[in-house]
Amino acid sequence: MPDLPELGFQHLDEKAIVFITRQMSGISKAEVRFVGQHPEFEEEFLNLLLGLGVSASFTHLGRVAPELLRMFRLQFSGNRAVITVDRTKQLMG
Repeated sequence: MPDLPELGFQHLDEKAIVFITRQMSGISKAEVRFVGQHPEFEEEFLNLLLGLGVSASFTHLGRVAPELLRMFRLQFSGNRAVITVDRTKQLMG
């Protein structure tokens, strides 16, 4: 993996990048649902997906129920994923 400053990521840490990179293997489309508003993080996250060859659409949610315990909740169906992201949570809870 290239050096993070080389990729331009400042709001997305290496552990999250590695986690998402592994999870997106075989995925070509993703619907990303961001909880709250974190524009810089959101932009970097979407750029990561695009860099992995995953086309992505996104929406913002005020909150979700049940509340996320971790930064990411992933649901898969074939080559598609729904990713719910709460930037305020830790990667592994």
